[in-house]
Amino acid sequence: MSIADQERDDVLLRRASKGDEEAFTLLYRRHQAALYRFALRMSGNPWAAEEIVQDVFMTLMRDPRKYDAARGTLGGFLYGVTRNRVRKHLERLPREVPLEEKNADGTGSGIVLQDDATPGIQAEKRERIEQVWAAVLDLPAEFREAVRLLE
Repeated sequence: MSIADQERDDVLLRRASKGDEEAFTLLYRRHQAALYRFALRMSGNPWAAEEIVQDVFMTLMRDPRKYDAARGTLGGFLYGVTRNRVRKHLERLPREVPLEEKNADGTGSGIVLQDDATPGIQAEKRERIEQVWAAVLDLPAEFREAVRLLE
């Protein structure tokens, strides 16, 4: 086991925050691959996973005081930051609905909405809900109470 493997992450982080490039490189090599695999599994996108991991390490170097050794390991902290970055990435993705249904050979069979959350369907659901609640209000009080308890 080399001396580099024996140094604790918090010691390396302190050295890296003071400008020690070798300490930063050791931290990066120690954690980068696992964080990348985690980000890739969570995002499903190799490019996004690379960007997220780079952002995590840049955040660590910009403000190393965000890591508190009393709250856990540096690895755990980095996984938490990675998880939050992946969540933000996924929230920013556009919510696109394919309008064309594709066959296995790549040909399209015309425009078909595949999502049941279209504005028309949502409006229809709202109308049905309003109709059901209007009917519930017409029920005698004891039956209306039973239905309200099921909400």
